Amino acid sequence: MRSRIFTRNRLVLIGDLFLIIVAALGSFALRLDLGPFFIDYLNQAIWLSAIALILKPLVFYVFGLYRRLWAYASIYELMLIILAVSTASVLVSVTVILLLVFKVLPNFPRGVLPIDWLLSMGLIGGSRFALRVLAEAQSSSSNSSARSRRVLVVGAGDAGARVVENPNRRVDPGSAKTQQGGRAHQDQQMNPAHRAGICNPPCLSVTRRTVPAGAGSSPSWPESRVRR
Repeated sequence: MRSRIFTRNRLVLIGDLFLIIVAALGSFALRLDLGPFFIDYLNQAIWLSAIALILKPLVFYVFGLYRRLWAYASIYELMLIILAVSTASVLVSVTVILLLVFKVLPNFPRGVLPIDWLLSMGLIGGSRFALRVLAEAQSSSSNSSARSRRVLVVGAGDAGARVVENPNRRVDPGSAKTQQGGRAHQDQQMNPAHRAGICNPPCLSVTRRTVPAGAGSSPSWPESRVRR
């Protein structure tokens, strides 16, 4: 499993290298338009591409963008992408400005730097969340033929609410598709759905109940009080 993760993330790295070049060249194309000006600044565009190819993958690696299962990306991963891309773009901008100061890279249009940041944000983030969309579509198609059954999600408060919100998101592709018949909680006042005034599927207040066909989320009850 671990080798499969690293194999997939190596493919993500290769995709990132291509997208970094696209963002660098695209920033010049948007700033200068495709034409004589773009040809005149082609050397500067190559410099920006080279600097970005060196710095951005290193920053992405430090932030852990190549050690994640993007099929299960969430808001946390989105914030991580924003932070990683922004940090990488700042380092690239500082490097370019230093080269300008020391006359190594003269006549560099600094307006391309924020454009490169925006393009990198869209391309790097979009490519990763596209992986999640593809995984969700594949999971939905595989689940469409599975026989559904009603289950009772027991306890766990907010965790139980997340299970109900995404009932068929799972790690094991061979498990059966589920349909919630209800959610049980030992105290209705502690149930987040009751606090919000929303309870769909129906919430059940129970103190001791035999759960017939599987229970979702880890309850806060002792094991002796929750039985299959």
